[in-house]
Amino acid sequence: MLTIHDARQPEPVVWQPGTPLPSKSAWLDLHDADEAEVRACEEIAKVKLPAREDIAGVSLPGRNRIEERAMFLQVPVFEDAEDGKAKANPVSMVLTPDLLVTQRYARSAVFDTAARDWQARASQDGPPGAFAELLEGCPPEIRTTL
Repeated sequence: MLTIHDARQPEPVVWQPGTPLPSKSAWLDLHDADEAEVRACEEIAKVKLPAREDIAGVSLPGRNRIEERAMFLQVPVFEDAEDGKAKANPVSMVLTPDLLVTQRYARSAVFDTAARDWQARASQDGPPGAFAELLEGCPPEIRTTL
């Protein structure tokens, strides 16, 4: 699923394949995405997104990097306590000057909270604000590995 967070919209919108992505979106959130959703994000972000295997298998030196106009932060094991049960899954965050693209493979209370908080002040914060909301919501043990 691809969720579009756009300051011009009162609520996030789920992308429908075949429709164009808004060029002024601030945050594209890929949740267990299919190939068409990933390609659509790559086109608008103008970056190659990592595959799930690459996120899960990335070593510390390659985890956080800057390539041309994008900053990549990847967490091979992102633990998110939802309903008191920790779940581990790989997460990738790619921040460009104009867009945040996130990739995840499970529901996440951290992502849900960040999206809600960002949407409440979207017109002021843009992509860096969405990125900051995600980082602030991460458990301390995750923040220390970034």
